[in-house]
Amino acid sequence: MIQPTLHDQLRDTVSAELADLLNLLAATVLSVGDLVRSAPFAAQDLKAVNAEYTENSTGDKVHRVDLAAHELISDALKSSPLVGCFASEEAPDLVLSQSSTTGPYCVVFDPLDGSNNLDCNGPVASIFGVFRRRTPVGEPCSEQDVLQAGTELIASGYALFSATTQFVLTTGDGVDIYNVDPQTHELRLSASKVQLPNPGQRLFSVNTGNTHKWRPAVQAYVEQLRQGGYKLRYTGTMAADVHRLLRYGGIYMHPADVTGDSARGKIRLLFEAIQLGFIIENAGGVATNAQQNILDCVPSHLHEQIPVVFGDPGEIARFSAHFGC
Repeated sequence: MIQPTLHDQLRDTVSAELADLLNLLAATVLSVGDLVRSAPFAAQDLKAVNAEYTENSTGDKVHRVDLAAHELISDALKSSPLVGCFASEEAPDLVLSQSSTTGPYCVVFDPLDGSNNLDCNGPVASIFGVFRRRTPVGEPCSEQDVLQAGTELIASGYALFSATTQFVLTTGDGVDIYNVDPQTHELRLSASKVQLPNPGQRLFSVNTGNTHKWRPAVQAYVEQLRQGGYKLRYTGTMAADVHRLLRYGGIYMHPADVTGDSARGKIRLLFEAIQLGFIIENAGGVATNAQQNILDCVPSHLHEQIPVVFGDPGEIARFSAHFGC
């Protein structure tokens, strides 16, 4: 049986307007995959920067392909009549589209998650989320249109570029996974209403190279996992590690450091945490910052960073009990 396409699925489940926007986002992020694959052969043609790396507004390294991906997605959103504004991890400020006074939707995205893995051919991804505009029609959009809690998302997804290209999407009623049909190049449904296994496999995903920076309680918890026979699985691309969590269960952590620049966490609330958290919650998992549900966190500014802990309910319950919360 031929599986339905993304276009078919959206036609039957969401409004025509939202379907058009999600089809545009899907086509655009798949073009990011083409960019990633061609980058080694076309680096001189990338219009982003001359140097191989720059820094973004939070001081992280930015590969020239990050900026090229940002430009590709930005160009598509700027000209869409459905988009009032958008915010990108690679842009310091909110960007108004050509339809800023009328576009019904506002988009937040990380154009290329995990770009540090490019040189070793590791997995990378594009992550996005969609809000309804809050600013009245007729007025230009403002930051308040994207500084919303994750509970206000109406769609969230990512494209994962690895052994195959997969597109993961939720519109608030379960999580679907699509693969690119090699014959037609369409996205076809490969898994519907995906649920995190609970109990999941005994897997944990965290950068143990930062162990010395964590609070003692976090160090003790991770050591407890090790002693309990849990296996470490970590790629350094958040979407890829969360994708493994989605399919196998377990726990993904990016805890805050005790001191320094990451004392309040490192993951961007608006560009990574709420989108992936929305997907995990819609698949029956739990997304927390160890104090509250991540989807309840309201960003105070575009580039706010937080700690994250995602997992299947059983694993998060054990995590919470360990910390007395």
